[in-house]
Amino acid sequence: MAARFKSTIGLIILIVIGIIGIFYFLVPSAEEDIHMLAERVLQETIIEDYHVRSNTKSIYSRPGGRKIKNYQIETEKGIETFSFKDSIDEHRANQLVTQYLLAEYSPINPDTFMAIFNEKMKKNGITDSMGIIYRYKGQTQYSNNDSLSPRTAYCTTIQFLDARETVSVQAWVNYNIWTIIKYIPLLIIFYVVCVLGLGALLILIYTYYKNKKFNAKDNFIAAEVKASESEGEAAEGNIRLEDIILDTNKTKAYMGSKELDISKQAFQLLLLFQKGTEHFVSRDEIKKGLWTNEYETLGEMNLDRRVDSSINRLRKVLQDYPQYKIKRIRGAGYQLVVNSNLCKNGSVGQVDHYKIIVEKILNRLRNCFKCL
Repeated sequence: MAARFKSTIGLIILIVIGIIGIFYFLVPSAEEDIHMLAERVLQETIIEDYHVRSNTKSIYSRPGGRKIKNYQIETEKGIETFSFKDSIDEHRANQLVTQYLLAEYSPINPDTFMAIFNEKMKKNGITDSMGIIYRYKGQTQYSNNDSLSPRTAYCTTIQFLDARETVSVQAWVNYNIWTIIKYIPLLIIFYVVCVLGLGALLILIYTYYKNKKFNAKDNFIAAEVKASESEGEAAEGNIRLEDIILDTNKTKAYMGSKELDISKQAFQLLLLFQKGTEHFVSRDEIKKGLWTNEYETLGEMNLDRRVDSSINRLRKVLQDYPQYKIKRIRGAGYQLVVNSNLCKNGSVGQVDHYKIIVEKILNRLRNCFKCL
């Protein structure tokens, strides 16, 4: 039982360590993949939205292909020049200037932008709540008229779209643990499961051989006991009380091949039960048997307390062996009752085991009704 309990605890600890390991090492990596995906999809959405809106109004642009630092366009107000900190590709400069003009003539619609972003994220397996934050000249608009993004959501970096940096968009994604699990590579999960399974297998193998070793030892001891009994050879100083063997030389008690954790007083008490008719012992016999030298000096009250304490301690020792029960005979003493319907060596038959459980439940119910 103890070995099985230890193996179960070992398996639980192994599983817990495996789960913690998955979260500690794999979850941050999966979250990083989701963040990179959101950034990439936002860039793709910007480009797609740009092409849709740029077709709504014809804007003059020069053919690209060279690096420039200044860009000029002709507007209704005249020639307007845009200067960049570093030289950039002319095609990129054209996009930045066009975005600046589109913000006036055909601004970004956060809901339309959000629809494109959401569709692209769904294609990548993310269906969680998400939104778009659009800013133009200090004024902020949200997709679906949402308020600020949730605190738990991941917010992408702010992307400025125009040459004057007056237009920007930002996306947020409030993903859950199931989305994170989907982005953990299956191969890594497979390796983790294999390691956990191997660890569990090793624990089970260790427990199996350990139990087998102890079972072999118990069987050997039991075989020796049976052999000695069949030949009529009883060890000198050993007294038998049903399945309990009392070694008077070492003051030890055994249940089959298992040594009982028992005190000297409890051992003497078992001897008294063994000698008594039908295993009955009066309270006065217990007092004289256990406290012979102090019987006259302790007093009746102290002796009664000691008897009750000794009986309770012996009951605790025998509580794992339901075939033994110490029954109180009111006004007389105690009787050690041995139930022959229970299996030997402390084991209980399955039907009788259920009977004992039912009996315990009924006794508790009776006690509850008595309290009421």
